[in-house]
Amino acid sequence: MKIYWIYRCDDNHTWEFFRDENYQVKPEDSLCPYGHKAVTVEKRFPIDQVEIAFRPAGYLADPVTGRYVFEKKYKFVITNFRETKFLISEKRYSWEDIKVLAEKFKNKSASEAWELWYKLNP
Repeated sequence: MKIYWIYRCDDNHTWEFFRDENYQVKPEDSLCPYGHKAVTVEKRFPIDQVEIAFRPAGYLADPVTGRYVFEKKYKFVITNFRETKFLISEKRYSWEDIKVLAEKFKNKSASEAWELWYKLNP
């Protein structure tokens, strides 16, 4: 599972990474953008809300002519915060329509999002 790794140096700069829980820390991770060494690192678990993504749906249909299909169309993707389950829409959406769909999933927990997904069948 991915978690937030939050670093802080003595000059009170903070920086973070979103990485695997078992990630092996590298020396360069411990340097802030100003070159100071971290004095603390905290691991924080993300809240239970789904991640929302828009995946481009277009692809090269004819390599000879270079013709693409479904340009400017998107698939809707949601992923649970543990990144162990994801769903991809069967339908393709315009930019405007996919933003409307995303609003319905905003701030939903994984269980709420799955329930809504199967109700809407995107």
